[in-house]
Amino acid sequence: MIIPRPQNMRLFDEKIKVEGLNLCGDNADFAERYLAHFLPISTEHSSENVNVMLKCESGFSAGGYKLITGSPTEIYFSEKEGLRNALSSLVQLIVKKEDGYYITKAETEDFSSCRYRSVMIDLARGLPPIVRLKEDLKRLALAKCNNVHFHLMDEMGICFESDVYKGTENIRGTKPYTKEEMRDIVEFCHTLGIKVLPEIEIPAHAGFLLNIRPELKCKTDIENQSVWTVCAGSDKTYEFYDALIAEIVSIFPYEYIHIGGDELYFGDFPEWNDFCHWEECSVCRAVMEKNAMRDKWDMYNYMVTKMHGIVKKHGKKMMMWNDQIDLNRPIAVPRDIVMEFWRVSDKNRGPREGCTYERLTENFSVINAYYFMNYIDCENYATPEKASTYNYLEYPKTKHTENVKGGEICAWEYGNPTVDHYALSFACSTAVMLDKLWNTSDVLYTADYRRALTRLVLGCDTPDNYDMTELFGSVIPPRTSGKKTYLDKGAEPDAEFYPRHIKALLQIKNTYSPEYLKKLTESIEEQ
Repeated sequence: MIIPRPQNMRLFDEKIKVEGLNLCGDNADFAERYLAHFLPISTEHSSENVNVMLKCESGFSAGGYKLITGSPTEIYFSEKEGLRNALSSLVQLIVKKEDGYYITKAETEDFSSCRYRSVMIDLARGLPPIVRLKEDLKRLALAKCNNVHFHLMDEMGICFESDVYKGTENIRGTKPYTKEEMRDIVEFCHTLGIKVLPEIEIPAHAGFLLNIRPELKCKTDIENQSVWTVCAGSDKTYEFYDALIAEIVSIFPYEYIHIGGDELYFGDFPEWNDFCHWEECSVCRAVMEKNAMRDKWDMYNYMVTKMHGIVKKHGKKMMMWNDQIDLNRPIAVPRDIVMEFWRVSDKNRGPREGCTYERLTENFSVINAYYFMNYIDCENYATPEKASTYNYLEYPKTKHTENVKGGEICAWEYGNPTVDHYALSFACSTAVMLDKLWNTSDVLYTADYRRALTRLVLGCDTPDNYDMTELFGSVIPPRTSGKKTYLDKGAEPDAEFYPRHIKALLQIKNTYSPEYLKKLTESIEEQ
């Protein structure tokens, strides 16, 4: 078995020994680089001793492929993403035995139920070591993720050494990446067949920005004025974001830029100064009067439209969070903006009447990132029970499914050094959810499924019968420290597990020695 579960696959008992992979055909150079990320055996493209044939031909849906493993292995695809997906399946069909590596014989014709399969990684609340981030990106690629969304800036600063947004020395004690490191990460994603969506933040989550750039604050007489929201009426605000987007375009060479746009207003917490002062700001009021605006929500539409023009000027398309778009009024923002749905606003925190998911999908192209199902930061969101029946077209439900372009899994606080569960939960939770974006049929967490998940996370050196989920009692490890986990099992081996950043395996004393795994496999078989 492999993850994501293919739409059509026949597995055979036969396994074919392989010393290395000699690739020949279309996009062989990409295939060689991709496989080298995952396989301990040699991979090269050559016209001699060829055992993997690559052929680009018409007839496959976007990302679809045909894979026949054997002597030789044959891969058919219509676009490079289809090849990447076939290679991801091939990697999971390679197993290690005592005398070497073998390819499991199989015939697969596969395609995705969901065209846009994304994971949002929050780098704005702390930055992980790059080696850990790359390990997680590799596992996203194996799970056939085709987009990753980097949340670059928030109330604590920006995650790279920007020449425009200067001043972020550290975020929770973690040093921002250099621009060269950021470009290296983007290039690494490219070798994995993953596109990168950069996200900035406007107008909210602006605390650090307004402390170092006070000229972007609203002009009011309010004592202890909130620094949550930038001034939407000031030309200086748009000059800053214009320059920032120009810098981001030089790092991220992809189609879209995400501008944030969420959580503008907290009217249920007046002691927080309501967070937004546009109606009290002399600069914003002048713009509102000039353009016959009624209130802050008209001003919000003005800001969104201005940002749309800046993004378009730089040759990009715009995406944003949905929760502050008021669909109970005439839609005053460009309709070609892609809306990322995460929720309808809470009471007194934004528009509610008429702002349903149904209305959103009726009027915009939408990426479904519904927090109750798709957020993997909290225990009660993306649970194994919910994931087993998850369908990005059903949660929430809409009759305008043609406008739902895909789904996104959100890892908020991913880089926060005080949030340690991602080292344990990220690879497993994203694999399970990406499986359901690829194949929306219900999944049972059988022994075969759990072992396939283990192999996806730990690699092809993992013994066939090893099930790491036995150690923590779930296909998604617990994300709250108060719950009993694998730690209660009392395992005390002493070597080192791979990959190192997965805390579930570090906590069993870092073992990836063949001797230990053999003993562990035997003990599981005995049970």
